[in-house]
Amino acid sequence: MFGLDAEFATLLAVPASMAVGLAYWLADKQDDIQAGDMIASKPSSEATDADEEIDFGDSTYDIGEPIKLTVGKVGAEVSRRFFVQKTLPDASEIHVVTLERPAGIVFAQDEGSSSIVVGGLIEGGNAFQLNRVAQLTQQMGTAPKEGDVLRGATSVEVDYGAGALVGSSLPDRVIVYYEMDKLDWETAMNCLRRGKTTDGPVQFVIERVQQ
Repeated sequence: MFGLDAEFATLLAVPASMAVGLAYWLADKQDDIQAGDMIASKPSSEATDADEEIDFGDSTYDIGEPIKLTVGKVGAEVSRRFFVQKTLPDASEIHVVTLERPAGIVFAQDEGSSSIVVGGLIEGGNAFQLNRVAQLTQQMGTAPKEGDVLRGATSVEVDYGAGALVGSSLPDRVIVYYEMDKLDWETAMNCLRRGKTTDGPVQFVIERVQQ
């Protein structure tokens, strides 16, 4: 576990316990999103969302594990369904972890697979405390743990509508879902930094090897 001063920088160098690269801390002092900060990658909330039942008949195609995430305009969010396919070679489970900001997770990049993994939990942080509670209640599926593979996460984007562009209204803050497998390291970390406490909790989709 890592204990960090509240004023510490957001970019960390974490010792490689399992051949990991750079590590990243979701800091609690996050800047507001500016007009030039928009990410070009298409959010998965637009690309892979599936609220309707899908009937493949006799097809054996695996669309993945169904999960529920909260997305949409901040203050008017809705629960939507997504599908996540397992990628680990060993038997694994898909879990959704919901955390208040700042999450307090150290992320790292596995040098072998380039996957983003949980490298550690900031001692005393929200993730650390949730992990302790989950151990006591034996409900580890609700909390992150070191070694989890980050498959996706919610992030915050700003919708600059016509009214916001001319100054007659404020831009909307929108919660979207990103599949981390489809992003490079820098873009993924940029996504994870976006959001303020007032935007509500952040949700992480993790894949974990079955114990």
